[in-house]
Amino acid sequence: MEFMNGENESCPLLHSYETRSFRNKVKIKWLLIPSENTLVRNILWLFFTIVTLIILYKFLEGSEDIWKTDTCIEDSLTGLTVPERCPLSKTYDDFLSRSETANPPIDCALIAEEARRKFGGCIDLSFLPQTCRRLSETKCDSSYKYRMIDGSCNNKIHPTWGKSDSHFVRMIPPSYADGVSTLRTSTSGDPLPNARYLSRQLYSNRTKPDTDLSVMFLYFGLLIDHDMIQVAFNTVSLSCCDKEYQEDPGKRPKECLQIEIADDDPFYGPKNITCFNLKRSLPVNGECGGRREQMNKMTSYIDGSTIYGSNVEQTNHLRTFIRGQLRTQFIHNTPFMSTSQKDGYKCGTASEPLKCFEAGDSRVNMVTALTAMHALWYREHNRIATKLSSLNPHWSDEILFQEARRIVIGELQNIMYSEFLPLLLGKKAMEAYEIEIDKTKVYKGYNDAIDATAFNVFGAAAFRFGHHLAPDTQLLVGENTSTVYQVALHEMFFNNHIFYHDGFDLLLRGAASQRTHNVESYLTPELQNHLFQPSDFNYGFDLAAIGLQRARDHGLPSYKHWRSACGLSEVKTWDDLYDIMDFQRVHALKRVYQSIEDIDLKPGALAENHVPGSLLGPTNICLIGRQFEKTRKGDRFWFEIQNEIGSFSKSQLHQIYKSSMSRIICENSDSITEMQFHSFKIPSNHYRTTFFSRLILTMVLT
Repeated sequence: MEFMNGENESCPLLHSYETRSFRNKVKIKWLLIPSENTLVRNILWLFFTIVTLIILYKFLEGSEDIWKTDTCIEDSLTGLTVPERCPLSKTYDDFLSRSETANPPIDCALIAEEARRKFGGCIDLSFLPQTCRRLSETKCDSSYKYRMIDGSCNNKIHPTWGKSDSHFVRMIPPSYADGVSTLRTSTSGDPLPNARYLSRQLYSNRTKPDTDLSVMFLYFGLLIDHDMIQVAFNTVSLSCCDKEYQEDPGKRPKECLQIEIADDDPFYGPKNITCFNLKRSLPVNGECGGRREQMNKMTSYIDGSTIYGSNVEQTNHLRTFIRGQLRTQFIHNTPFMSTSQKDGYKCGTASEPLKCFEAGDSRVNMVTALTAMHALWYREHNRIATKLSSLNPHWSDEILFQEARRIVIGELQNIMYSEFLPLLLGKKAMEAYEIEIDKTKVYKGYNDAIDATAFNVFGAAAFRFGHHLAPDTQLLVGENTSTVYQVALHEMFFNNHIFYHDGFDLLLRGAASQRTHNVESYLTPELQNHLFQPSDFNYGFDLAAIGLQRARDHGLPSYKHWRSACGLSEVKTWDDLYDIMDFQRVHALKRVYQSIEDIDLKPGALAENHVPGSLLGPTNICLIGRQFEKTRKGDRFWFEIQNEIGSFSKSQLHQIYKSSMSRIICENSDSITEMQFHSFKIPSNHYRTTFFSRLILTMVLT
């Protein structure tokens, strides 16, 4: 498999891949001017200096407007005054997570973008101010046996590959209208169809029955997604839906990404909602200087970042520094993550306000079932650390913490590749991308030439398939497997109420026994109209529309280009689609897009017929398969690797192979003793078992 992480052909001046940088080329041409022509040389130098200063001045002159701040006074969707939280005047991204990155003194990426617009090509970033340059090289200790918290030093040759706070990489070059950063347009030159319009037209009709997979499958996948991906946003608030901007769009800040809502929208129209406030992902420089890239706040590895954090400060805040434990609070005598002291009471209801939990990932409170998944793995770490402490009483807190962390990461990786991915991709794809777990063979797949850094398309589109699995409600199931209660999905956002009322096990049983929707061009109204709906509102956001807009923000090329990149049959005409999609889906796409060239990736990929034995069509299988191939092969600390300083012994590895999601539930729930062998599958009578044993971890004394 060839990994296309750079776009060298389209970036002839990219200095990290060329023998001569842009600066060197200028220097060579400079030296070709005869030395006696001093006046000519001085004039040229003065001209070059003036042009550079003009670019910097123009950028700095407009930077105040680009990042203009705003106070939380009015609901920017309705114009109504909103007390305290002002929930819908914040952007969707603020609501979703705390992945913002503070403004640098000079926004280096935007300076480079302006230079690219002036000069074209990939810009040599050495002309940028000193504050834009990396101050020091990443130093690594090759004898250190544990992963770095921020993912650095995993690759000894390229220590920043996969590191947190780094830019994504591209499978194919991005598609920006101006070649720099502006959103892709139709081949006709018109704007692409409105994202909310596409959501309503393409994602409102179900054609496939529910799957035999459980909601547990959905939320484990979401945990892994958050372990690998978190897009960075700027801390500065933007009110992109202000009436001032609607009346005069030219005044709107350039970093706005708002979604306009039509007056005749059947859901939002009667509520007088005319706009979703959305801002663009934080721009950073990537492989081609001056062409917009986005930053990943998480490490690109499956390394438990959702549990432990992706920087040392975060991790230290979560630790007790006693016997390797993570900080705990007890609710009804059962352990949960500690609560945040700075968020106030934002994770309950108006009648019962509650504090939010803290974890390695700020999205821990996003939806209750995800919070429960976090709690399981949080408890698993502390359980293993306690066991290791009893086996090795002479170990320090640091060793206990790191060894427990190492085991938990191994369990996460094993469950992802042994249980989750085979159900998602199917056996043929697992074989094709060489990502099957074979317990009978010694793993020799690590390759230090493979960059595990996450593909931009993986986080911005392909792995968002899971949104379409979500059912309308969440079941709560008792010990006798009968449903105790059903809760509408929108009531589960940022609401930890259930954990304070002995509902942890009810939620876990429900997630393990409730079917998911199928992956198709359909999204539950709970996510299409009620995403992150506050308890005192009757509407929320549209996840599908936001996903479409975010993919355009990230410069993802249209659907047909991804099929070509994956070596699939080309789609040149509308008739070509009938071979790979249901005719109803083809008609729907043809109705909303002017040209087949315009189709956004996700609507196109979702409309494809599923590959037998998988949940997905061939395009998504390709994009996800390629990512998880390099996630495994590019990880020096992969749990199966043998004879390295951080490797498990054969007996320890044998124990890791025994890990399963069902076992994690039985080990770490409040009192569940019975669970199907495969908690990602809907149980049948012969599928259930009682776990009496516990995962035994015998560590070699060192």
